Amino acid sequence: MGATAASSAAEAASGADAVVTMLPSSPHVRKVYTEEVFPNATKNTLCIDCSTIDPNTTSDLSKMAAEAGVSVCLTKCSAPGCP
Repeated sequence: MGATAASSAAEAASGADAVVTMLPSSPHVRKVYTEEVFPNATKNTLCIDCSTIDPNTTSDLSKMAAEAGVSVCLTKCSAPGCP
C-alpha cells in the first residue's frame, strides 16, 4: 500500500481506494469533489476531506457522496462555530 502521484484530483480518484483532500475553502472543496472526485471515484472509495469548511458544505458533501455512489465520505469542519 502506498501513495501514487497524480496530475489532477480526477486522476487521483480514478481507481483509488482512498482520496484525502485538504483545500483552502468551501468553494474549492465543492469544485474538486463535484467536478473531479465524485465523478471518478468507485463505489467503495473512501473520501476524507480535512479542509476548514463551513458546516453546510460538510452536510452537502455527505449528500453528494451518497448520490455519487461513494460509500463513505468523512469530513471534518474545523471552522469557528462547528460542533
